[in-house]
Amino acid sequence: MVKDLNGLSPAGLRERLAAIGEVAGDGSGQPPRPHEFDLYLEGRWQRWRFGAALTGAADPAERLDVALLQRHVLAPMFGIENPRTSQRLGFVGGIRGPGELERLVEAGEAACAFALHPTGIEELMAIADAGGIMPPKSTWFEPKLRDALFCLPL
Repeated sequence: MVKDLNGLSPAGLRERLAAIGEVAGDGSGQPPRPHEFDLYLEGRWQRWRFGAALTGAADPAERLDVALLQRHVLAPMFGIENPRTSQRLGFVGGIRGPGELERLVEAGEAACAFALHPTGIEELMAIADAGGIMPPKSTWFEPKLRDALFCLPL
């Protein structure tokens, strides 16, 4: 969730988003495919799709939706350069669902919210196999295993 629109109007934000992708229809807060994201703004969800030219990076970590959102939306449109430290950006874990994002926006705690397709295990393995590091906010997996409950020899 983003706490303010960085001086953009809702229409201005949608216009900027249209420059990097396209509207894919009404959203639900649960995008069904990679490279799609849902935006909650002005009381409704809208589904967006990143343009094909943005999704073909050689580095598997750069193809993740969270990396695309950071590079093409959060940094240039909202001025959020570091998602780890920005006070204007908040994270809501997937288990809390789109209803929590809606609640936070409606309560005025955020100006808008983005919902991303979950990172898949195949994506995680491709990044690990390439010796990469997962970007911030990309490692939320459910269900979480309890620490020290299972040990597997490698």
